[in-house]
This record gives sequence, C-alpha cells and structure tokens, in this order.
Amino acid sequence: MVAQKRPQTIQATLPLPHGKTQPYQTRRKDLVQTLHKQILDRLSAAPLAEDQLIRDLKIPAAHVAPAITELELSGRLERHPGGLLARIHNH
Repeated sequence: MVAQKRPQTIQATLPLPHGKTQPYQTRRKDLVQTLHKQILDRLSAAPLAEDQLIRDLKIPAAHVAPAITELELSGRLERHPGGLLARIHNH
C-alpha cells in the first residue's frame, strides 16, 4: 500500500508598495468586497437577468455566482422568477 502525501498548506502573500506583503486571504477579502460593490452598483429595484449582469460585469460566472449567493443570503439582493435579480435598498 502506497502512503498518500498530504498537500502542504502554503501562506501565499501578494506584493505591496514599499516591499511589504499582504496575506492572500486579506487581498481576497478586498477583491470580494469590490465584486459585491460592482454587483450592487449594477442592480436596482427593477429586476435584471442574472446572465445579463454577468455579461455586463465581464467577470467569469464562476466568480460572480458565489458573490450573488452571498449577497442574497445577506439580504442585499433578491431573486425573482425567470432568473432575475433585484437589489434590496434597505441597506
């Protein structure tokens, strides 16, 4: 029987000005917040097709779909029949 190696956990960092680095998770959080803002800025109370939103953002659906779900679960947008999304303006 061959023992399987476990993948090593690597703490990735991203370069910042002045030679400093920032942990990947912190940078990812910033990117997610930016994506959430882009989505919310594009939406209004009038429903918009989810696929149209993704095309407008010019960001892969694999990145946009989880962000939409997070915004939906946090009560910042809602789904309507027919694949439509609308912003909830009470935030």
